Amino acid sequence: QIIVGDFNGDGIDEIVIFNGSDWSIPYLGLLASDGAGGLKLIARYDGDILGWGGFAPNDKFYKANLNGDGKDDLVVFNGDDWSMTYVGLLRSTGNGFYMTNRYDGDIPGWGGLARHDELFVGDFSNEEGDDLVIFNGKDWSMAYVGLFRANTSGLSMTARYDGDIPGWGGLARNDHLILGDFDGDGRCDVFIFNGDDWSMPYLGMF
Repeated sequence: QIIVGDFNGDGIDEIVIFNGSDWSIPYLGLLASDGAGGLKLIARYDGDILGWGGFAPNDKFYKANLNGDGKDDLVVFNGDDWSMTYVGLLRSTGNGFYMTNRYDGDIPGWGGLARHDELFVGDFSNEEGDDLVIFNGKDWSMAYVGLFRANTSGLSMTARYDGDIPGWGGLARNDHLILGDFDGDGRCDVFIFNGDDWSMPYLGMF
């Protein structure tokens, strides 16, 4: 996995590379410009970041500015390799990362992290830091969407939609969420597309 972001807040992007499959242990590295058109290694984590409990092949990383300090951070999700699903928040120091929160099996209010949870990052509140959306259409009797506010203490749920978002007509297994600021107000919005579950394809804007 290659994630591009400004992890030290200097206005120039850096690169995070994660490999959980090709070596004897998984690795995560932070690379920055060397000033000569190339990259130099700033930090490398061999097998784990303290507190996460061990990198695994199916760890998925997402870029998010969690506390509004101008430095991009990382959210890590794993729903495949352990007895329960985990979400971790990795804050950037500018020259590396450290774990601030780990959610074992659930984020309060969500009702249970599950294997097919899909995570999306965007600033819905137009306040400090990015927020998180989780969608799951496969693991429960109905599909769910949850909105989570990120802050210095971690993640807190602000809304959960059980089976439907008013006007959509029913969340479904194969809904696809697409995030972006569609009206230019500085807050992230959501498109939902479904081309599989109904008699015709649908697109909704929220």
